[in-house]
Amino acid sequence: MANKKISILTTEISAFSRRLQDIGADLYVRAFQNHGMAALSIGQFRYLEVIYRETHVTVTMLAEYFKVTKPTVSRVVNALLQKKLINKIPDENDSRIKYLSVTDTAREIYRYREKMYGLMASEIAKILPENKLSELISLFALIERGRQEE
Repeated sequence: MANKKISILTTEISAFSRRLQDIGADLYVRAFQNHGMAALSIGQFRYLEVIYRETHVTVTMLAEYFKVTKPTVSRVVNALLQKKLINKIPDENDSRIKYLSVTDTAREIYRYREKMYGLMASEIAKILPENKLSELISLFALIERGRQEE
């Protein structure tokens, strides 16, 4: 019985994911096109997210966080610098240390991303009855709590 439920859940997650990707992909592409740039790779976006969330981010910190080499991080950082999504800021006390921070363009893209999530939520809310929407919210919260405990 458990295997059958997992199979059904897998199918439903796949269908749900495709629907969200359809909604999100269009908005994601538009966000970058509005800034005259090609979309980021998933890897570049993950790096940008860390730089966006954290303070005092360095190449070394990113290498440790993603468990990759500094040259690998440098390639991604250089791509983000080229796209004008991040800046390098020298440390006030040690000019050899360069911190990475997001630009206003990156902040605007993140605001657009939040709008995208809002539109996705609206699409889901149109489909589900109120009680099922409440259940879905509870399930997402439960999944996130479980993820944070790992």
